[in-house]
Amino acid sequence: LANNEEIRKKYFDPAEMEILRPNPTVKDGDEEVPTSKKSANTRRMELLQYMKNLFIDCCKSHADSLLLSRCGAKVLREVYDAFPSKELTDAIVEACDDEDSDEGEHLTIFEHPLGQLSIKNIVLTDEKNSGRENTITDALYSKYKGGLIDDIGASNRGAFVLAAMTKSDTSGAILKELKKNNKEIKNRVKQCKKMSKPCAGYEALLKEIN
Repeated sequence: LANNEEIRKKYFDPAEMEILRPNPTVKDGDEEVPTSKKSANTRRMELLQYMKNLFIDCCKSHADSLLLSRCGAKVLREVYDAFPSKELTDAIVEACDDEDSDEGEHLTIFEHPLGQLSIKNIVLTDEKNSGRENTITDALYSKYKGGLIDDIGASNRGAFVLAAMTKSDTSGAILKELKKNNKEIKNRVKQCKKMSKPCAGYEALLKEIN
């Protein structure tokens, strides 16, 4: 899935990178012989085509679990980036309705310490694919339009997701709605500081909309 060396280095340690090197060879006497006559890119594309539907089906069926898994979220993000589709986008957005129990407390995906990070990182992939249709950014806005600050941004963690959405928003509609809530966001920053609670998410959001 990872289409360049820099991305692969984020996911694999040096020993794994050595095993998964693009042009593997085997010993034939004293000579190093390539294991394939095809180029690394050709092999990668052939494997991707074979695995495409399996990847997509897996991510659609288990989006909720993948969003709450550090490793799973990386797979979900790469599949979303490589094989965008309305069905996969819908599955991810639907998973945002689920609640997870964290130390006895029921949290939405936007409040979950790992879930919000997973969604935020997927949203940020939309920023580099500005012409793409059926994006997570657009789907989240469509679902929570008119209530962004109360639904997605109900918590400091969720505010990080909204800040990411403003960067990926091509229509300007998200920024426009959030600007109307500028005063409310400032009040939340004050309340968080007064109660000695984290407010970095709300501060990041204020920075994006002002």
